[in-house]
Formats: sequence, structure tokens, C-alpha cells
Amino acid sequence: GNRPDLNIGDLDSNKAYNKNIQLNAQVNNAIDKNLSGLKRITYWFDSEEPTGDVNVIFETNVTSYTNEEKLGTPTKHPFTIDAAENNGAKKLYVKAEFLSGKSTIISKDIDIDTVAPKVDLVYDNNNAQNGEYFNKERTATLTVTERTDHFNKNIAKNQIQISQVDGKGEVITEPQYTIGEWKTTPGDTPDKDKHTIEIKYTGDAVYHFNFEYTDTAGNKNEPINVDDQKAAFTFVVDKNKPTAKIEATSDIKADNGSFIKESWSGLQSELTLG
Repeated sequence: GNRPDLNIGDLDSNKAYNKNIQLNAQVNNAIDKNLSGLKRITYWFDSEEPTGDVNVIFETNVTSYTNEEKLGTPTKHPFTIDAAENNGAKKLYVKAEFLSGKSTIISKDIDIDTVAPKVDLVYDNNNAQNGEYFNKERTATLTVTERTDHFNKNIAKNQIQISQVDGKGEVITEPQYTIGEWKTTPGDTPDKDKHTIEIKYTGDAVYHFNFEYTDTAGNKNEPINVDDQKAAFTFVVDKNKPTAKIEATSDIKADNGSFIKESWSGLQSELTLG
């Protein structure tokens, strides 16, 4: 036809990009001597008609081409999409125009995400003794802020690493904790979606926690934010109170001459051991 024969090269619509994207706009019939010739190529995002300034790939002020000039016109025009400036873009529109006013617009799915996942860790029990000892169970709430279409729940759950040992430093094989399932809360923007999971530390153990997540666009999480949480990564749960039997030897002798041992149960209840 007499409209630009427009294609976009080098775009993978199944890929999420977190860096600048090198593409090519190809106008295969720009060299056709029977057509008026190429005037302009532009691109924009996420609406069929541009809502603001367009990005110019090619533009000329000429009003006509000679046949030689038409034959010498490039058919391939490279351009670079700035990923940071266009974070969140989902649809790329490219428009090619001939001097005659005839034009072609094509659209391609695109996926740009330059924002690193944000991770927060909060505990319900921060009543630490001696820095990292807790005499009651602890529940951790782990929150990952990341757009839902770039968050893989299975991979993220597998990235929760918890080691547990006893007081002698020996590995406890049976998990003393439970991990729930991710719950998602939509944010004001896709990058503000929150994914939350609970970890309940119910058994007595020395715990070490670690977590990292890289989204499906290749952005690795920022350092975990724990604010003022106590012993967020390494801590001890020990719910067993120390016990001891207190006996006193009285100065009263039994008939056989031995001293009488009495249990001071009354005093026991007043003592705090530990």
C-alpha cells in the first residue's frame, strides 16, 4: 500500500526489562520510488494517542525526495528506550509518517520495571532478655513491596532461609517454626503492591533468619528494613523456666542420729531462677 510498512525489531514482549532497551524501527518501503518518502518516526507509551510529547526517532524538514534520495534513505532506525524514565510502561506505540501524510501506527507489549523490591521484617514480640533471648513464642511478619506481576510467590517462599540449632549448637531436624502463605494487598500503584507472610517461631531453638528476593525483571531487593526490631536475624526462643530442688538440712536429728532434710517449698515459690 501507500502507507509506511513499519516493524519493530529486537523487542522481546515476553521479557521484563530493568535496563535501557535498544530497538530498531524498520520502514521497509521508505525506499520505494513510487511513494512520497519518509517524514517522521515517533514513539510513546500506554495510550493509542500520545498524551504528551512524543519521542522522535527520525524526522526531516524536506518537502520532497528525489528518486536517488529515496533509494538512499535508511530503512532501519535504531533507538533507545530509557528504562528508568519509562518504568511501569506496558505498551509501546510507534508511528511512521510519509510526506504525503499517510501513516502507520503499530503497538507492542513491553514490560519495564526498574524498581527494586522493598522488604520489611516486623516481630510481635520484642521483649528480649540479654539481647537475644525470648521466653515466649515469636511471630515474624515479612512484607515484600513489589508489583504483583513480577512477584513469584513460590520462589519468594523458598528464599526464606531459617536455620535452627539447640543450646549445644547441634542442628534440630524437626522444624520448630511454621511459614504461612503469601497474602497480597494492592497498592496505589503496581510498584506499591504488598505481599505479606507470617513465620511463627513456636519451639525452643537458636534461630537464624535470612531472606533475599530478585523480581522477575532482575531487580534484587534492597537491604531488609527492621527498624527498631530486637534481634531480627538471630535470636533464641526458650520457653522452659529453669527448675531446681531446694533442700535444707535442719539441725534437728532423727532418732537414728541423722539430720532431717526438709524441702523449702515455700521459699521455692519466691525465688526467680535464671
